[in-house]
Amino acid sequence: MTLKKRFSILLCLVILAMVITNIVSQVNIKTLLQLEEQHQTLEKIKSAMLMLRRNEKDFILRQDPKYLAEFDKNNQVLGKLLDDFTIRLEQVDMSSESVRSLKEALSTYESNFHSYALTSQQIGLSPELGLYGNLRKSVHEVETLVSDQDDRLLADMLMLRRNEKDFMLRKDIKYLDKFNTNLTKFETDLSSSYISADLKQSISQTLSVYQKEFLLFVAGQQKLGLSPDQNIQGAMRASVHKSEVLIEELYSVISTAIQDKTNDVRIFSALIGLALTLLIGFVVYLLSKAILGPVQSFSKIMNDSANNRNLTIRSNIQDNSEIGQMGIVFNNMMEAFQTMFNQVATSSTKVQSASEILKTVIDATLSAVSKQHSESEMVATAMTEMASSVSEVARSAALAAEASNKADAEADAGNKVVFASVEGIELLAREVENAVNTVNELKQESENIATVLTVITGIAEQTNLLALNAAIEAARAGEKGRGFAVVADEVRTLAQRSQEATGEIKTIIERLQLSASSAVNVMAEGKIKAKESVVLAQQAGSSLKNIVISIATIRDMNTQIASAAEQQAAVAESINKSIVQISQIAEENTENTEKTSLTSGELAELANQLQVKVKEFTY
Repeated sequence: MTLKKRFSILLCLVILAMVITNIVSQVNIKTLLQLEEQHQTLEKIKSAMLMLRRNEKDFILRQDPKYLAEFDKNNQVLGKLLDDFTIRLEQVDMSSESVRSLKEALSTYESNFHSYALTSQQIGLSPELGLYGNLRKSVHEVETLVSDQDDRLLADMLMLRRNEKDFMLRKDIKYLDKFNTNLTKFETDLSSSYISADLKQSISQTLSVYQKEFLLFVAGQQKLGLSPDQNIQGAMRASVHKSEVLIEELYSVISTAIQDKTNDVRIFSALIGLALTLLIGFVVYLLSKAILGPVQSFSKIMNDSANNRNLTIRSNIQDNSEIGQMGIVFNNMMEAFQTMFNQVATSSTKVQSASEILKTVIDATLSAVSKQHSESEMVATAMTEMASSVSEVARSAALAAEASNKADAEADAGNKVVFASVEGIELLAREVENAVNTVNELKQESENIATVLTVITGIAEQTNLLALNAAIEAARAGEKGRGFAVVADEVRTLAQRSQEATGEIKTIIERLQLSASSAVNVMAEGKIKAKESVVLAQQAGSSLKNIVISIATIRDMNTQIASAAEQQAAVAESINKSIVQISQIAEENTENTEKTSLTSGELAELANQLQVKVKEFTY
């Protein structure tokens, strides 16, 4: 069996042990979780029980029917929790007898509480309801009858009310006796009173009703229980206490079961772990014993071979595992070593003879390489001088090309300036033409203004005539037309000033027209000169273009000369580098030949040493 199969079996056992442990752990954990759920459900049952007690106390203290409804609602919740708790107990194989007892106790508690609630409703949940309401009504009737009568009867009535209130507050039967005693006294005082017989009969009848209602009220309270441990209250309290005891017992049982199950899980897990550890340890021991024996035998064989330098030793391990295969490989390797050492011994003798012949050849080669090195150095010197001359020509051609580039750039710049001048002059000519048009328009507008001034002059003359006529009419009117005469004088004065201003404006416009005509003439001459300048500038631009073309031709030729010179320089430099490299190679060949000569001597020495080492082994 191979080591791989043995370790695979061991791995399978370990995995199986882990799976078994995991399954057992999962089962135990599931049981613990179920018990923990039981524990949580029991906590909910305790909370629901407390809610029932709370509803009970709220009903007793507040006498409100809504707490009875809440009690029934919470009781249903508690019943569902108990049913679920019973199912969970059966799942973990635990007895549900305590739960059945708890259900019976809670059923008794529910019945007692409903009896208590029913009796309380009969007694009266408020002063206006039930026996309490009847009692209050009857006592008010008695008080109404005796309120305006004998003071002794009123005092007796107050004592009866006091006994009634004492009983209601203290729930003590002795106050019933006092009530009966005071009732007898009331009847005696009623008999000896001076009120009418009809009123006495009415009071006596009403008092009998009051006594009857009070006795019924006392009987109802006694049915409920005058103390917490009597009658319905006592039974309800006993059932509650029994339920609480049963819940605590269940709580203790569940807690004990959880603790016991936890301990069982720990012990069982420890036992499973110990058993699996022992099993795996035993299997590991068997595997190690099956492996270590062949390994130690194989190690002894290898040590003997190494210590004795004996290549004839062979492994005799008979095993189908990898160790047996290693023995076979070891035997093959030793046979190979044996064959190799035989070949090495033969080869070392041949190497020694060949190294002597090689040394003779290397000495002749060294002499030829030295001569080659000397010749290559002379050729390298000549090529270096030629490369220097070619480089000088290339530099001169490059300088000429650079100068032609500068001339080309300057000519191009001048050409751009000329074209810019042409464009500027053309723009100036267009602007002058626009100015001529503008001045002509100005001249036309001034003529229009002169026409308007003529009209204004006519209006001023008419106004002056009207003012004269108005002055004449004012003079005819005498005293009444004096104010109108003043206005007429003012109007005439304004008309005269308008005529004077119009005349001045006319004179200015005439001068403006004359200046505009002169400007038009001057601008026309400037336009002609500008066109002539444009023609001359265009001619200069054409000449500059021809110059630029000639310079570009010179530049291209210089560039070609420079490129050819640079190519020649590069070729010369390349030849020079090649010759230098040949010289360096020749020098390296000389060094390598010398090293080869030394190496051949060392090789002969190594062949001798190898023969000595080989003779140390048995093969």
